[in-house]
Amino acid sequence: MEGARDFWATYLGNFSEIRSEFTGHQEAGGLGVMEWTAKGALKDGRPVEYRGVSLIEVAGGRVQAFRTYYDSAAFVVPAEA
Repeated sequence: MEGARDFWATYLGNFSEIRSEFTGHQEAGGLGVMEWTAKGALKDGRPVEYRGVSLIEVAGGRVQAFRTYYDSAAFVVPAEA
């Protein structure tokens, strides 16, 4: 549980605002898959938009694992020329 809290605190710390819209989902055999698009602004005010997929493994009515994949390049601060 502590690992999940740390992940979300670090992830959300990148943004001044962020909102995700789920665009697709599927569940079978204890594995849930969610597709989503996130839109918002980084802490420096730059707009950001990116897509991702999250996987949730469930057994015995409890979440066993959560993995999310997204393009972290959307967060990269461009180098000054």
